Amino acid sequence: MKTFTKMARICGITIIEYSANTIKNLKKLKLATAKSNRQILLTSLDISNLYKGYCLYYSTRLDFRLRMYPLEYLMSRTSGYLKNLLEEHKPRRLTTIGFKNMLTAYYSPEPEKLQKFNEEKQDSFQSMGKFFQENKINLSNQALYFELLQIEISDLLNSKIKKTALQLEIDQVGSGPTLIALLTSNKILAEKCNLLEGPFSCIYSYLLKQTKIFFKEKMSNINTETKAFKFLTENRKSQKYALMCFFYNEEHRSRTDRWIEQYEEIYEITVPEDEKELFHKFSIEYPEFMNYVFPNLKRQLDILNEAALIVVEQNLPIKIDTLE
Repeated sequence: MKTFTKMARICGITIIEYSANTIKNLKKLKLATAKSNRQILLTSLDISNLYKGYCLYYSTRLDFRLRMYPLEYLMSRTSGYLKNLLEEHKPRRLTTIGFKNMLTAYYSPEPEKLQKFNEEKQDSFQSMGKFFQENKINLSNQALYFELLQIEISDLLNSKIKKTALQLEIDQVGSGPTLIALLTSNKILAEKCNLLEGPFSCIYSYLLKQTKIFFKEKMSNINTETKAFKFLTENRKSQKYALMCFFYNEEHRSRTDRWIEQYEEIYEITVPEDEKELFHKFSIEYPEFMNYVFPNLKRQLDILNEAALIVVEQNLPIKIDTLE
């Protein structure tokens, strides 16, 4: 502020004028961003109209997480703003199971409606269609994909022959945990990664709930009114990167630093020392927390690391050829 006052005297600018100019520049930036997004959308629609009905072929590869990626980087099926404008070239007959999968993808942005849909155990086009008509999601803040999906579902309900070429996008939740679940055969981890039959589960939401229980049962003198506690038990992002990096053998120091960085980004304040201490303690206990949530995981990971060490010690040539 002292620097500003000194400069203001030289230039004859008041604080009000300075603030007004800052707000004006921010508004101009938002307007420019909105114009760019609109241009991208219009360009996308023009490109899709040009290629409408044209058959495109894609070659694909798997990365080290077993995720499939196309080799072609333009109009990608898996990423970019054009992917939702692509559909399968040949429409296929839709079964009730397929229609249920479409509705599961449609309701994914609103967990409460998704849970309600799963609980009612819909088993026919008629019953699922009725549920859809009475429980449409709010599209205002959703990606274009969900509006296209809603239109496709509505068209299917009005069609005698149920055929569709729409690509479903039920995203895998947690590629690292999924790979570890396959390698260790940890049943609970596999369930939370949706590798087994049952209702859809978000592993990060599950961990947030388990964190509260772990604090209560395994860690003493935890102040539940702090922002750090709320961050670790309510913010999905806090568990997402901690879990992913844990399976890549991350140590507690970098985990603590990331939590502090995320906290300060969200709350826009420096982490108080007592809350920083909670991050430090929980970061050290995180391997035990993982073993508490997924029983026997520690022993299974030890075996996996020992097996990996045997391979490494053989000094075999290793070629890593992935998109990363």
